Amino acid sequence: IIDGRYHNPCRHFTSMATQFQDCLSEQCLFSSRHIHPIGCKSQSCARLMAQPNYIPIRTSTTQCPDCVSRLRDGILGLSDLST
Repeated sequence: IIDGRYHNPCRHFTSMATQFQDCLSEQCLFSSRHIHPIGCKSQSCARLMAQPNYIPIRTSTTQCPDCVSRLRDGILGLSDLST
């Protein structure tokens, strides 16, 4: 779970805090309740983590710092975002 700031004009997310949460599934390799604790070779077990959840705890009406510096330096053609 990633808490952070969502920038409306450029739609970018800046992380502010990160926390981990156990899914508590017996079929998940990363869970504390996994039924095969050592050397799991079962095909039924989940071997990949899901994408993290991005939770905006702040919203900003300005662009993110990366977009501001890119606009200032003229690196990206983001003229439609500068309004």
